[in-house]
Amino acid sequence: MKHFESKKQVFEYIKNKFLKKDVKGILIEGSSVYKKLKNFSDVDFVVFNKTKIKPYAEIVLVNGKIVLITGYFYLAKKSKKLEKGLILYGECFEEIEHRGNLKYTPKERTKRNKQMFVDMLFKYLRSKKLNYLNSANKYFKK
Repeated sequence: MKHFESKKQVFEYIKNKFLKKDVKGILIEGSSVYKKLKNFSDVDFVVFNKTKIKPYAEIVLVNGKIVLITGYFYLAKKSKKLEKGLILYGECFEEIEHRGNLKYTPKERTKRNKQMFVDMLFKYLRSKKLNYLNSANKYFKK
C-alpha cells in the first residue's frame, strides 16, 4: 500500500502514473479538490486519452487516513471548460466513452464489482446512509 503525506502528493502520483504519450488531459473531480482528505475519502480522477482502459481503483494512506483513488478514462475529442475540479495536465474534454469500454469479460466484471463494492462501502462509512450499504451488499453478492 502506498503512503502519502499530503493530498498534493496523491495528485502528483496520479499525474505521474497516468501521464502517457496519448494523454491529452488529467483532472481531479469532486470534493477532494476543495476539502481536506478524511478517513474513507475518495479521490476521483479522469484521464482523457486515445487508449481504452478500464476504470482504475487503488487504496492508499494519506497522512494515516485510508483513501480510495478511482480513475476513469475517456476519449479526448471535444474540449470543454472545466466547471468544477482541478486540471493536473492538459485540457478538459467531454466525457466520451471509448468504444466497447463498458463491456467486461467475466474476469473484468469480477474486478469491477470489487471496485464498486469498495466505493459504496467508503461512501457508507463517510455518510452512514443505508442506501450505500445496500449498494455495497449488491456488489458483494455478485
